[in-house]
Amino acid sequence: FQGYRLVHQSSAAEGQAWAASANNRNTVITAFQNVSDVLTALQQDARALAANEAEERAAARSLELTRVQYGAGGVPYLSVLTAETQYQTAVIGLLRARTSRYTDTVALYAALGGGWWHRNDVPPAPRLIAYDG
Repeated sequence: FQGYRLVHQSSAAEGQAWAASANNRNTVITAFQNVSDVLTALQQDARALAANEAEERAAARSLELTRVQYGAGGVPYLSVLTAETQYQTAVIGLLRARTSRYTDTVALYAALGGGWWHRNDVPPAPRLIAYDG
């Protein structure tokens, strides 16, 4: 005589299956959210990089013009030093923007599941054998 034991075991198995399904859905939603977040960051990085490149070009041009003016005796050397400082600051900003872009590119690669072939804790996939029969 089993009574309601089998019914309860069946209900427990259904509950476990539902919980596993919900966990899988949550994992997939989280993965999509991570990819979306990184893609948004990459888009912002692209805008920041373009702005920093424009700033660096403008600072380089300003430095060039200031050096020409200094050579002609039109401005003091302090102006050249100021222009060089502004140029170096723009270069540092450009390098930071590129670093951010590269970092977010790596984050996208990781969010998409990159690097799975380097794992040692997972056995290799079975090889498929062609059947000529």
